[in-house]
Amino acid sequence: MKRTLFRLIVSCSVLAGCASPQPSFHTLQPRPGVLFALPLQRDLLVGPATLPAALDRPAIVISPASGTPRPLDQQRWLGDLAHTLDEVLAANLTQRTGQGNTHAWPQPGPDTLPLRLLVDVRRFDLMPGSGVALTVDWRIMDSKEGTRLAAGHFEQQTALNDPAIPALLRAQEALLGQLGDTIAAALATLPPR
Repeated sequence: MKRTLFRLIVSCSVLAGCASPQPSFHTLQPRPGVLFALPLQRDLLVGPATLPAALDRPAIVISPASGTPRPLDQQRWLGDLAHTLDEVLAANLTQRTGQGNTHAWPQPGPDTLPLRLLVDVRRFDLMPGSGVALTVDWRIMDSKEGTRLAAGHFEQQTALNDPAIPALLRAQEALLGQLGDTIAAALATLPPR
């Protein structure tokens, strides 16, 4: 009896030690910003965003002071990061322009919208204990003619001492909000088409 009880306790201890912790899931949210008055209705499709290959994965990738990016297997994106960026930018632009005709790619139907925003994310750094950095090349295209109507380069960093992933993501959301301000300002200056 004692031997059986001992084996049961040892077995439970081994199994408990082998249990892996459950991953935490995260996403990005739109941020309120400045309202830009557009001279006329603009129908805009956002995306698809492109990312560096190292970021195109379910695990959140941090960039520690050592400089070598590292995925955090227990900290994961709730959805595809590129699509999440499209959704956040579309929501930011909807709020900033006051127009509801901004959609995130891929959505059925709006592939024929007159304007398309393409974003090429060059840097999306989460640096625990240091801050965040965002570098994006963007362009607004005429979907029918394939011509570029506006383009820009956005590069910002925010210092943050908090090493927690949620705090780093909130700081990155603020940078995405600033990117939304920049693109909304460009949309407001486009001539009527």
